[in-house]
Amino acid sequence: EFRSADELLLAVRAAQSVKPFRISLGAPGVFPDPRRPRVLWLGAHEGAAELTGLARGLETALGAEGFARADKPFAPHLTLGRVRDAADGPAVAKRFLGGKFPGDAFDVQPVTENAEAIKRTLRKLVKPHGRFLDVEGGLVRWHAQF
Repeated sequence: EFRSADELLLAVRAAQSVKPFRISLGAPGVFPDPRRPRVLWLGAHEGAAELTGLARGLETALGAEGFARADKPFAPHLTLGRVRDAADGPAVAKRFLGGKFPGDAFDVQPVTENAEAIKRTLRKLVKPHGRFLDVEGGLVRWHAQF
């Protein structure tokens, strides 16, 4: 989660050097645990090593700019949502963890075309508004729309 436009732009710059790779998603999971879920995610199977390398590169780039390093080891995953209401957490986790997911794969590619235009748009979106949140069924989702 990015706290500022500058932090987000550093991450975009660091990620631009990543070579394309494929991700396949697998088993669902929650952070920190099913009794107190805050994050709902799908684990990465294919592409896990590449995601771990990307996370290390981002952490190094952000750390060089004075941002705090993660306090827990990286687990390759795709975050799908956040649990907003702690009281609903155990029920949300049970339903999510019991779900069936197709395990589809997709390609991850760095943004090269229009990268500067994307950065300008991100600056405009993030600075005045912070982040965009949707709340649905007890979940909070962060996103930016272009």
